Amino acid sequence: MSFRASLQWPLFSCLLWLLVFSHMRIRSLYRLPFPHFQDLVMERGGLEDVVTILAGFRAVAADIAWVQFLQRMSNEEVLEEDPQKTFPFLKQDVSRIVRIDPRFHRAYLYGAGILAWFKSVNRPQEALEILEEGIRNNPNYWMFRNYVGAIIYKRKEDFPKAAALLEDAVRQPDCPGITKAILANIYKGMGEYRKAIRTWEAVLEDPQNSDYHPRARSQIAELERLLGRRPTPS
Repeated sequence: MSFRASLQWPLFSCLLWLLVFSHMRIRSLYRLPFPHFQDLVMERGGLEDVVTILAGFRAVAADIAWVQFLQRMSNEEVLEEDPQKTFPFLKQDVSRIVRIDPRFHRAYLYGAGILAWFKSVNRPQEALEILEEGIRNNPNYWMFRNYVGAIIYKRKEDFPKAAALLEDAVRQPDCPGITKAILANIYKGMGEYRKAIRTWEAVLEDPQNSDYHPRARSQIAELERLLGRRPTPS
C-alpha cells in the first residue's frame, strides 16, 4: 500500500467526524422555524399539505387548512353553542394548522377559546395543550399566557380574574372575534350587562369580526332588555 493510500482512510474518517460534529453543532444552535414533516397531522389532509409545502407554498397550505377548519366548524352554529356540536376533532384540526405554520396565532386562540369556554365542548385540558405548544413556538407572544391564566381562573370559577386577563387580550388589534365573544359572555354571566354591551359593540365596530356581527346585534338587544332599556335599532 502506497503512502498516499495509507493516508486516505484516516483523512476520510477525520472529515466524516467533522461533518457529523458540525451538523450536530448547527442543530444545537439553530432551531428550524418549522416542524419536520413527521410532525404534520397526516390524518386531516396531510398529503395535500405536504404537496403544497414542497411546492414552496407553506403559508398557502396553512390558509387552506384554516378555511377548511372554519367550514367544518360552521361558525354560526358554534356561536350559538349547539349542545349537539362537541367537535371531537377540534384539537386535531388546530394542530394541523399550527404544525404547518407555528406562527398562526389566530388558530391557537380560536381553537383554545372554543375548547375551554364553550359548554357544549368543555375540554379545557386540550385547550391548555394547544396553548402550551403555541408558547413553545412563539415565546414572545404574551396573549397565549393570558389565555392560559384565564382558563385556569375559569376552572376555579374566578371569573373576575379571568375577565381581567381577557380584557388585555381584546385590546390588541389582532385579537380574534371569538375572544371578544367569550369576554362578553363572561360579563353577562357576572351580571355586568353594560360591559357586555360595550364588548359586543366593539365586535360590531371591527370589520374583521363580520362573522360575529349577527350574534353581536342579537346579544346587544337581549342585554338591553335585561337592563330594561329599549333595544337600539340595528
